[in-house]
Amino acid sequence: MTLLKYPSLNEIYAPIETDLKDFSRLLKEELASSDELIKSIHEHLLKMSGKFLRPVLSLLTAGIEDKKNPEVIKLAAAIELIHQLRGIHARPSPGFVRSGARPRSVAAELMSHIDQLPVEAPA
Repeated sequence: MTLLKYPSLNEIYAPIETDLKDFSRLLKEELASSDELIKSIHEHLLKMSGKFLRPVLSLLTAGIEDKKNPEVIKLAAAIELIHQLRGIHARPSPGFVRSGARPRSVAAELMSHIDQLPVEAPA
């Protein structure tokens, strides 16, 4: 019996290594913020991103015909942001589970912090 050898993630990522570096740089640039709360949320998103399978598939698919298109990196970043932000509304917020109550989502926790921010009336 012959066992199939599946490629490692490093082998899969090898043809798009440069594009992945450009993607990571663009994603970090898009998530940059001077606001500490926003910065901590973005850092959390980047830590949760894991293997970036959706952008990797986008970059690999775009490279099938060996034609370079810098817009694909922007598309890959957009796909990852949509994926991460789509899931944030339902993800339980760690450390904020209250006994006897349903766990709050990350979005609900974020909104409770935003609701507490001081708002200045326009002059």
